[in-house]
Amino acid sequence: MAYKTVLTAEAREKVRSFLREIATEKGSLYLAMLAQTLPEVRDRWTLIVSAPWVDSSGPRATVSYLSSNLSRYLDKNALSAIDRIEPMSRTELFVETMLANHPSHSLEEPVRHFSNWRSGEVPIPEGYIFVIDPDAKTRHRGSAAGNRRVVVR
Repeated sequence: MAYKTVLTAEAREKVRSFLREIATEKGSLYLAMLAQTLPEVRDRWTLIVSAPWVDSSGPRATVSYLSSNLSRYLDKNALSAIDRIEPMSRTELFVETMLANHPSHSLEEPVRHFSNWRSGEVPIPEGYIFVIDPDAKTRHRGSAAGNRRVVVR
């Protein structure tokens, strides 16, 4: 029996809580958003994350870290709606465009909804922005090998 996957307002708030914990543990985020994966499949979402620690950890470690921790926040139904986790470097065109062309947005603000966007050739029918922060910094915890740049506060 097939069931419809749902990414409700409650699930989005849980994603925001998850991102807060990640930011506390690993450091700030440049960009965090949910984007509809395909226009013809309205109940599938991609979690896009860009952060200084994503750049230093690499995509495979980032996906593993995010997916294993996200499961502590979302139930199976909401988790199944996120069909992809897309770590992006700060230097990727999509991230640079988002940071340059959209106002900053923090995890403390309500999730920002958008619809009918286009990123180059890629249509994004609907999405939710959790963070846009061009000045994100990395917090240093654990091994120095995972973090290449030292930030003194």
